[in-house]
Order: sequence, then structure tokens, then C-alpha cells
Amino acid sequence: MILLLALGTVFRLNRALRPELYISIFIAASYLVMCNIKYGMNLRYANMWDMPLRFLAFSTLVAMVSPLHRYRNVVLGVSVALICAVELRQYYILAVQYPLYELITHDLLRALHILK
Repeated sequence: MILLLALGTVFRLNRALRPELYISIFIAASYLVMCNIKYGMNLRYANMWDMPLRFLAFSTLVAMVSPLHRYRNVVLGVSVALICAVELRQYYILAVQYPLYELITHDLLRALHILK
């Protein structure tokens, strides 16, 4: 959910959105470097994108609720709380129920009951 909202920010970038532009360039540049290093693209190292992606996702949420003049803050607060609840549930599944040391695809799919 965070990634989809962050991608929404990328589609509305312009020169007025300087922080979003710099963060997007940082994510893209570090992604290109990590993909070209052997074993560089690992979920352990990709955690450095957590806060920048969350900032971009919040920026998209703010842009989505901006037309709601009267209930803007309430809708923004509820949507942030909902996203936090979904993320907390994912953390509970992946770190408490199935404590995975190495987050490889097969183990993630098994933890989420996609594979039996």
C-alpha cells in the first residue's frame, strides 16, 4: 500500500514539489546502484527506503484529501491510521507469527498463506 501511494507521487512530480523530487531521485539512484552490485539488492539493505517511501505516500494522501475542505484533517487522520493498522498487521504476521530471518520469496509466500 505504501509503495502504491509513493508511486502516485512520482506521477505528479514537478519543480514545485522539491522534497518529493529529491527523495524520488535518491530512491532511483540508490536503486540503480544496488541493482548493479552483486547481492546488493537485498531486503535488508532496501530498508533505507522505508522513510522516503512513507514520506512520498503521505504526500500522495495529502494531495488526495486536499479537495475535501471541511473534513480534510479527519479523512487524512483516518487514512493514516488505516495504513498504520495494515502495516502493523503485516509486521505481526512476518515478525511475530513467522519470525523470518532471511526474507526470501518462498518464505514470505508461505507466511502469507499464498503457498501451502
